[in-house]
This record gives sequence, structure tokens and C-alpha cells, in this order.
Amino acid sequence: MSIDLFKETRIKLKEFARFLEMDLRENLITNNFTGELSKSIKIKVDQKKLKITLSFAEHGIFLDEGTRPHMPPVSEIRPWAQSKGLNEWAVAKSIAKKGTKAHPWLYTWDDAQFNERLKQLLGTGVESDLDTWVKNIKTKE
Repeated sequence: MSIDLFKETRIKLKEFARFLEMDLRENLITNNFTGELSKSIKIKVDQKKLKITLSFAEHGIFLDEGTRPHMPPVSEIRPWAQSKGLNEWAVAKSIAKKGTKAHPWLYTWDDAQFNERLKQLLGTGVESDLDTWVKNIKTKE
């Protein structure tokens, strides 16, 4: 009979992955026009390495960070522009001149709301460990 010393950690890792996926999708509700980005969020759990991998559609990073001025393909912005009653060429020219505004949906290490929800999920015993871990990551960036 083998004892899995990491069983509880693996369970918490899976719970965290589900929480992360749900929370990221929730963050997109107001910013996700087609739903494509929300549907593209994939979280892969490697229980042997105790690792989580997050992937999503390429445009997700542009939504999160905004963009510098560039001329987008009009065909790509047409559905959004038309739904807002805007001329797609005018929108494209505006993006070419100003870029796009950031609509953050990913997390930063100092996101207090996320940290609080994570602590609730993992339990109070890990609060100080999590705080130390976050501080260490911040100093290494």
C-alpha cells in the first residue's frame, strides 16, 4: 500500500486551477465581446510536477495591456464596430492614431482581491507562506 504524501496538495492544486479558470472568465464578462477569449482559456494541471499552465487566445494579452498605435485589419474589428453602430474604418484609424486602451483581466502579484480569495481557497494555514512567496516574486522581477 503506497501513501501519497502530496495528495492534499494535488487536491488543492486542482481546486486552485478550477478557481483560477472561473475567476479569469468572470473578469472577462464586461470586456469580452464575442466570448472567444473566455472560451479559449485553458488551464492544464501537471500533478506530478505540481504545476499549472494557463493558455488563452493571442488577443487576450492585447486586451489586458492595451496596444500601441497600429492599423488593425478592418475585417477583424468590423463585428465589434457594427455592434456599437460605429464606422469600422473610423475605428481602425483611431486605433492607428491612439492604440487601444487596456482592459485588465489578468492578475498582478499585488491584486489584493485575488490574494484574499486564494487564501480563502487554500486555508488560513498558508497565509503567511503566500505573503512571503508573493514578496519574493516581487523582489525578483
